[in-house]
Amino acid sequence: MNKRLPPRRNAATMRQRGVALITVLLVVALISLMAVEMSERLRRQLQRATALAALDEAKWVNIGAEGFASKVLKQDFEDSPERTHLNQYWAVGSTSFPLESGAVFSGELKDMRSCFNLNGVRTQEAEQAELQQTGERPLAAKQFIALLEAVEIDSYQAEVMADSLVDWLDEDDYVNHSSGAEDSEYQSRTRPYLAANSMLVDVGELRAINGFTQEAVFQISPYVCVVPSSNKALLNVNTVQHPELFVAVFTPNMSLQQAEQLMADRPSDGYEAIDDLLASTALAGIDIADLVKNNLTVVSDAFLLKASTQLADGTRLQSEALLKQDTNNWVAYSRRFGGRVERVLDSEVDEPF
Repeated sequence: MNKRLPPRRNAATMRQRGVALITVLLVVALISLMAVEMSERLRRQLQRATALAALDEAKWVNIGAEGFASKVLKQDFEDSPERTHLNQYWAVGSTSFPLESGAVFSGELKDMRSCFNLNGVRTQEAEQAELQQTGERPLAAKQFIALLEAVEIDSYQAEVMADSLVDWLDEDDYVNHSSGAEDSEYQSRTRPYLAANSMLVDVGELRAINGFTQEAVFQISPYVCVVPSSNKALLNVNTVQHPELFVAVFTPNMSLQQAEQLMADRPSDGYEAIDDLLASTALAGIDIADLVKNNLTVVSDAFLLKASTQLADGTRLQSEALLKQDTNNWVAYSRRFGGRVERVLDSEVDEPF
């Protein structure tokens, strides 16, 4: 009995089936890779959405803190409308509050009249006529130089910083002193730019100004501040916490020891009026010009709220808001999110950009 043999498979058929199998395997591998990539993208998108939602939550917590700070300031000024001092609620320092969601909020208020307003270096109208005749520096520029020297910055560098700041703030493009700088200086740099010829908005702008090295900016940061759109060099004598500021204000007549004595003699709830300050024994025998007296105050009109919210997942958002008095309320004049760089430890660069 004859057996039927299976059909012989030729080589071409075997090759076709092999190619088909390899093609199927490649398609399966490709689909698997695409699935893995899509899963990874979805995971990243979910993480990004979660992070954005967390930051949004922290953002509104920080904005809500402005309302709380406004109420604190309003209460302080209702209790003591003619005097701002360090025994009020706003001056308690950094305060932390746990939130229901597990987040922790912390914040503090800083009096923007307890530091040297850099915009005050801009020439005042009352000085312009006299300065044009004498060629001297504005009073605030002299005070700024005295402050820089008081915090141990070299005298020559202090003059360069002060004169360059004056040129940066004024509206013309003329160098007022040989140590100053205008457009010609900045245009000659590797990455050229122009002087602002307008007031500062933030202390961080100092690194763009001639003479303000990274080290110098960090050195003066506890003593200076910027009140946007305000060229008043007002200093609240009740909230000053660094004697070097008094040395600067009363330059060249006050030593650091006298400034420390002036702070030690200050009442715990501050002076009621500038005349009470001028009657202090630490100022005995010191001739104080009217222009200096006009820059002294016992009431502040601007505060900086530093807020930070850390969520349960570790997300942290920092913000700063400038609060200014508007009739009986305190409103946010400006706001910025993100923390400042505390210090860069690598080598210092010659140019800011």
